[in-house]
Amino acid sequence: MVLTVALLADLADGRSDIAAHLHKLGAAHKPFALEPQDFGNFKDVFIEVLGPQVGAQWTAEATQAWNDAFDDVLIPMLREGMA
Repeated sequence: MVLTVALLADLADGRSDIAAHLHKLGAAHKPFALEPQDFGNFKDVFIEVLGPQVGAQWTAEATQAWNDAFDDVLIPMLREGMA
């Protein structure tokens, strides 16, 4: 998942470039029968852990940007792949 998020960061303006990857990743997680709250829990923990790793450069804006990336791109595309 970390590689997927890094890819998302690199290609933030080209959602079509990452759609196939996220759909494939979602399909790989289909056997786990994830619930909607599982995605939210992962997002929260990921962002909580990412901040200290980035250090002093981490800002409230960065937190919001990552929340938006998960909510607007990552989670919807993963769910599409699981359908």
